[in-house]
Amino acid sequence: MAAEVVIVGGGVSGVTTGIVLQLLGYQTRLLCQYWIGDTLDAVRHDASEPRFASQYAAASVIPHNAAITDESWHLQTSLRFFEALRSRGDAGVRTQRHYEVFEWPQLVASYAEAMLGYRVLPVNGEGECGVPRRADGVPVYGWSFQTYFADMPRYCAFLSGLYRGLGGELEKTGFCDVDTLMAIRASVIVNCGGAWGRTLWGDACSSRYVRGILVRAHAGDMPRNRTTGEICSYNYHPAPSVYCRSGGRPADVYFYPRSDGWILGGTRLESTELSDSEDSNVRPVWHGETWQGPVIRLPRDGSGDSVELAVPEPMLMLNRELIRRLTGIDLKDTRLTAMEGFRHQRQTVRLELETQHGRPVVHNYGHGGAGITLSWSCAIRVAELVGDHVGACADLRHIEAKVRAGLA
Repeated sequence: MAAEVVIVGGGVSGVTTGIVLQLLGYQTRLLCQYWIGDTLDAVRHDASEPRFASQYAAASVIPHNAAITDESWHLQTSLRFFEALRSRGDAGVRTQRHYEVFEWPQLVASYAEAMLGYRVLPVNGEGECGVPRRADGVPVYGWSFQTYFADMPRYCAFLSGLYRGLGGELEKTGFCDVDTLMAIRASVIVNCGGAWGRTLWGDACSSRYVRGILVRAHAGDMPRNRTTGEICSYNYHPAPSVYCRSGGRPADVYFYPRSDGWILGGTRLESTELSDSEDSNVRPVWHGETWQGPVIRLPRDGSGDSVELAVPEPMLMLNRELIRRLTGIDLKDTRLTAMEGFRHQRQTVRLELETQHGRPVVHNYGHGGAGITLSWSCAIRVAELVGDHVGACADLRHIEAKVRAGLA
């Protein structure tokens, strides 16, 4: 009889872990309040509820903002899986040219050379044809590459359909407390609870929350670089005098086109405290930094009433100018809506097996802004830990090969 594994959390990490375990012969049951099979509007039944981070993802496969043991292995494993998903054609995964641009000289990130089609911009700041630039004559530095991009509306539908098609069970429930979880009959419990995963069994490691405000441009076709003809995206770091965080710290803006709209971002408001509530109908109370500069008020995305969100004016106007110069499209006549979400960033990703109340628990959370990027590699590692516990030991290479064969 197949070992039963209960997974807590219906985001990308939880569902991907469920798919991997199902492909390896385990029977999984996923407990969650929200899951990625829900539409974005269904998740936001309450316009003030920003918890479910998986629905907000820009979803480029880039290891931004995450610290994890054996980072190189995780990145290479992720790239192999997303190439397999891109080749399927039904997963909503594509490749596109991505630019990391700075208005000052910058050392190339350690991950960059591992990316497909990597090239560095000229060190004299002149840039290259088609590079995002906010104005003529502004020096630009950085690099670009072909990144895998998961178009979230399609990718979420693919993952949720695959999990259910493989026989995975889904139980929609409210907030799970430890006593309830400990009463469940299962060989192993996997904690993919994201920001609320740390509250279930405790966590001695420091963590923080980052509040992000995004703008969705309800545009039409995929935008293309008018110089190169490619679908493209960017992270752009202007001079701090143009746009910065509190205390003058450098800030960036970003642009990722999805099939349900073009996502514009660039707010990362940090906190050391966010009040957690077991009552899922109570909005988290933010105690972190707030934007102090000029704002533009936009309708809240998915809200049928007059609720608005304050968007930093420099973030929106800078993105608008970058997109206009890059694609020839001006968003001034495009309907814009705003949404907010919270990222939980742990000091390091928590990926370990421990015993709690006499029960084996595998933790898989704390991915910050790299949840999509690390989803498959972390799920493979979870499968190894589960196998070690139930006596179905196999090395990571064997597990990966079996899972990728099941996805083919």
